[in-house]
Amino acid sequence: MGEKSVRKSSGKTAASKTLKEKRVAKADKKAANERSQNSDAVSRAAKH
Repeated sequence: MGEKSVRKSSGKTAASKTLKEKRVAKADKKAANERSQNSDAVSRAAKH
């Protein structure tokens, strides 16, 4: 009984992420990358 997949509610499968979610995730990743680079530069400057 529990062998069938539980998530099979509709015939069509929804996209894993909407375009808006993808855009937000991409911008978020880019901002996080820039933040880490900036903090690395600050810590490197402080060490020298």
